[in-house]
Amino acid sequence: MIFPWVSPDRKASLAEWGQVISIDGSRCNWILRPRDFKQIVEEFDKYERWKLWNNVWAVTNSFEPISINSYKELFYEIKDENPDYVVLPCWSGDIIVWVWLAIKELNMNTKIIAVWPENEHPLLVSLRFWLDEYQIDKYIEKSYADKLTTPFTAILPILYKIFKETWNIYLEVNNEDIMKIKDIINENGVKCENSSVVTFAAFISQNRPNIDNDSKIIIVSTWKWLEN
Repeated sequence: MIFPWVSPDRKASLAEWGQVISIDGSRCNWILRPRDFKQIVEEFDKYERWKLWNNVWAVTNSFEPISINSYKELFYEIKDENPDYVVLPCWSGDIIVWVWLAIKELNMNTKIIAVWPENEHPLLVSLRFWLDEYQIDKYIEKSYADKLTTPFTAILPILYKIFKETWNIYLEVNNEDIMKIKDIINENGVKCENSSVVTFAAFISQNRPNIDNDSKIIIVSTWKWLEN
């Protein structure tokens, strides 16, 4: 699914990998949540392609080469800083996977701190109960960082591997943490929407990572519409 501003060349490139659906983002406030993906795809396939699916998953950029490379490039741009930690927001987990791969390619020791909304991502339960496949039942969105909330992700097995077999850190933040740190960020002149605020909130939450005070940390703030 793409929004109207996507260029014809980009659309053609995506079409080589599968069906492309153009949507009016204003109807969903320019933010597509997992249930939106599922509903749009199911309705499109039912009425346009006469197909019915038992399961539809929103994998976002997971299998699209250009996006994969751009996520890896993100870490290549900061590698000279040689950070001890890089803090990333986690939704489907694409950015986590490809930054992790970039770190491995560069043979660096940087660790990832992945942050997501409390009780609204399957990874925590997956890690707690040693499951490499899991989907949240009775899913209800309550987080202010609703762009990051998801009951499932297609790359959960890879995320499971990253956080079970390495020293990377995963944690959750709640709405109180998000709003508290957002006020601090705004007071310091940094523009940041809620789904990026979670990365800053990691350091004031009750789950604050136990890392050395002199560690070099780079916090990644993501979102298309805001410029810092």
